[in-house]
Amino acid sequence: MKRIVLSLAFAGVATLASAQVKPTPTLSPNLAHNVDFRMRQDMIQIVQDQKSGKLSKMSASSLKAKVQAIRKEELADLKVNGTKKLTDAQKTQLNSELDAVQSSL
Repeated sequence: MKRIVLSLAFAGVATLASAQVKPTPTLSPNLAHNVDFRMRQDMIQIVQDQKSGKLSKMSASSLKAKVQAIRKEELADLKVNGTKKLTDAQKTQLNSELDAVQSSL
């Protein structure tokens, strides 16, 4: 009888431990302004808006092409710099282009 009670108690504790919800990771303020992060978020938003019907297929394709062009511009800037970092002026330029895309969403 004691074995059954102990095994049930152990099973209950194990179930509760596995049922705990993991906290969602929070974004640091620096990551929220990261150009790569913004491009990914814009692409995700475009796909979601297209699926929900907020954007037509043609307008979604146009916005995706704009984000891809911004990505190519970023890669070209990184190649010119010869480093893995953008200058502040380059970040500002890319962010302003992303702002234009985001205002279309």
